[in-house]
Amino acid sequence: MPQQREGDLWQGDRRLADDQLPADFLVGPDGALLDVHYGAHAADHWELEQVIALAR
Repeated sequence: MPQQREGDLWQGDRRLADDQLPADFLVGPDGALLDVHYGAHAADHWELEQVIALAR
């Protein structure tokens, strides 16, 4: 395991870097990418209602 520094965030044995941001992808039944959301912060994801609306 890498050396842990004060203030580091860890998930299992992986360090979560400050520059890692989430991304959500909506993939259609044929494998085509229908929509993408790039998060601005760690908790920035589509809400369930948004996913349902996009999938219709």
